[in-house]
Amino acid sequence: MPAQISLCMITRDEEKYIERCLASTGNLFTETIIVDTGSRDRTVKIAESFGAKIVSHQWQDNFSIPRNISLEHATGDWIFILDADEQLCPESKDCFEKVTGEKSGALGYRVSIQLHPDWTEMKGIRLFRNLPELRFRGVFHEMLDIPEAQKNKFPLSDIRILHEPWTENNETMKLPRNERLLEKHLREFPEDIYQILDLARIKIKTEAFAESETLLARASEILEQRVFQKDLYEFYLAHYYLYRMNYYHALKDYQNKLMVCKKAVSEVSGYPLFAFEAAVLCYQIQNYDQALAYFSKCLSFPEDQAHKHNMFIPKAILGAKALAGQGYCYFRKKQFRQAASCFKEALALEDDTRVKSMYRSAVTLGKLSHS
Repeated sequence: MPAQISLCMITRDEEKYIERCLASTGNLFTETIIVDTGSRDRTVKIAESFGAKIVSHQWQDNFSIPRNISLEHATGDWIFILDADEQLCPESKDCFEKVTGEKSGALGYRVSIQLHPDWTEMKGIRLFRNLPELRFRGVFHEMLDIPEAQKNKFPLSDIRILHEPWTENNETMKLPRNERLLEKHLREFPEDIYQILDLARIKIKTEAFAESETLLARASEILEQRVFQKDLYEFYLAHYYLYRMNYYHALKDYQNKLMVCKKAVSEVSGYPLFAFEAAVLCYQIQNYDQALAYFSKCLSFPEDQAHKHNMFIPKAILGAKALAGQGYCYFRKKQFRQAASCFKEALALEDDTRVKSMYRSAVTLGKLSHS
């Protein structure tokens, strides 16, 4: 007999997306539990038309509270978490019976989440057993509170979720709310390094540089204690370097930005973004040989590994943009045939007017230099 799976969601004014989201799940789940935190549009009516059980709860500036309320109302053997602006990929429906079968020794599963079709995917725990000890923790960026000894019991599945494409504008609109919630979270959990780093990221965006420096310094102190397992330590260290890099970029301090990129390339594996940024900076200071080496690191990185640490990046830096970057380096070194070859490969992956123009110039100059 297939396992009973409860779909658990939280909503507020999601009429734009909720119908598409629930339609994507079909008849896969035993029940749908939705905790609505104060919708004033048609969200609840649409959800009810799909047979969802609605639990109303006043918003308290804390994402974990409604998440956990949804779990308390779930009766299935397993829980699946979905947001209203997400959809379940059709091909994923066949995966559930396999991973939730009687022989499964897992406590839960990570799934792939596509935030944008042009970016690498992220991983997150969205499917887990309905156990009272598995509950969410945190005001913002809420996560399952999993004992350290059990964190290896959440393997990767083939389930995929499509998120409404992420845009900078969408995030900018939410910055004041996110900043408020992160500050609230850190008053309650002052040592949560991921939230410290995310608040630093927001402070950089809002040009509150003194505050961002304080937060980054605090994150560095926590990292120096090395209280995390290796994979988690690298995850936090990479995000520290990411926001430190962004900090120097915002200050237009490109020398220190390059220093951070080089340290990140040498100290954390699986993060090609740093190699790409280092390559661009080396190109700008006319260190073309070093730029070529960093672009090569991007091209040698397997795309299917680029999202394993939840730092989503443009897929093009693993292909078209890195190839074009190599083309620009060879062009500046007056190695026009190599440049033309790189530009041609880049264009095969992605049409780009400027690269196309550079390709024609490289071909012409290559012929002239050998005539």
